[in-house]
Amino acid sequence: MERVTKIPTVFEATRQKVGEVYARALLGLGARVGRATELLGELEAFVHVTQQLPRLTEMLESPRVPLAAKHQVIDRALDNRASREFKNFVKVLVDHGRMECLQATLHAARNLSDELAGEIRGVVTTSAEIDPQLRERLAVRISGLLGKKVVLRAAQDPNIIGGVVVRVGDTVYDASVANQLRQIKTRAVKRAADAIRQSMDRFAAEA
Repeated sequence: MERVTKIPTVFEATRQKVGEVYARALLGLGARVGRATELLGELEAFVHVTQQLPRLTEMLESPRVPLAAKHQVIDRALDNRASREFKNFVKVLVDHGRMECLQATLHAARNLSDELAGEIRGVVTTSAEIDPQLRERLAVRISGLLGKKVVLRAAQDPNIIGGVVVRVGDTVYDASVANQLRQIKTRAVKRAADAIRQSMDRFAAEA
């Protein structure tokens, strides 16, 4: 299984850092009021809603919409669906123009929560539904590599030609057929290039 470490772009790195700041603030607040798990759940639900309602996200991100109007929308959208603490948290995100960091905040909050529980989350992607026992065996194997308990959720991607791709944090373990074919092609090209170079070296020596 090939291991590939993803190198984030400057923009992604900035969003990740900002997301970590807000995630620590949210979970810190949750720890103080004894509701860290609930606030994380509210964040997950809110991110899901924004993904389903892109116009809501556009409105909350728009600099042309007054903050007071945004606050009213947040209050109406989350009324009886989220705690006062979470509604205030979303308002802070909006007030500072950080709605584009919402997904990064959720990612960081999950990671921080998992660290406290001694776990790491990951995703195993296959072209068809993966057998739960195989998913568990992969989790155990990667847990041994990282020295921490890894919890994998399953995802499907029809573009994967057989095999599996596992992502844990910024590291990807690629055991797909497509990746194996790429490696074979790379080795074949390298062998051909080495053969040409050796032939040229002999020609130059004989000339």
